[in-house]
Amino acid sequence: MAKIVRTNKKITGKTGVIFIKVRTRTPEGPRLRLDRFRTLMKITPVFPVIFLFVLTIFAIRSLIDWLKWWGYPFLITGGITSLIALLGAPMLGLIIQVLLQTQAAGFLPPIFFSAMRETISAVTSQILKPVLIEGLVLAILGQGMGIVSMYLARKYSTSRHTVA
Repeated sequence: MAKIVRTNKKITGKTGVIFIKVRTRTPEGPRLRLDRFRTLMKITPVFPVIFLFVLTIFAIRSLIDWLKWWGYPFLITGGITSLIALLGAPMLGLIIQVLLQTQAAGFLPPIFFSAMRETISAVTSQILKPVLIEGLVLAILGQGMGIVSMYLARKYSTSRHTVA
């Protein structure tokens, strides 16, 4: 059963200060829960990096393995991030336009829908520009690590065959 907590809220007006008793069903309001989620979202990007470090410690035995195990995830993550950044702005503009057309078709002039789509696309593309740059940097880094690992693997295999 939920515990009822009584708090006092102060409302100020022209006549003075009025105290109102407010009953809430939960001892902690929704803001405290939102703060917990915000904290969790701040540390969430650290988990994949921790996973890669643990993988490095336990599974990787050589430089070639390290380049493969880190390069391919960087390449995939950077590629997906870049794709989201490139397609995000037009898709969000289109989604907003469709929502406005279905919800407010008779209330707004048709030119408003295309102007809104262009505005939202422009704002979203400016917001996603750093995401695109970061994704491209990750993808290029991952591709470079993959190429170096293939080169070293080929060099190592040819030098091993010539010695034997």
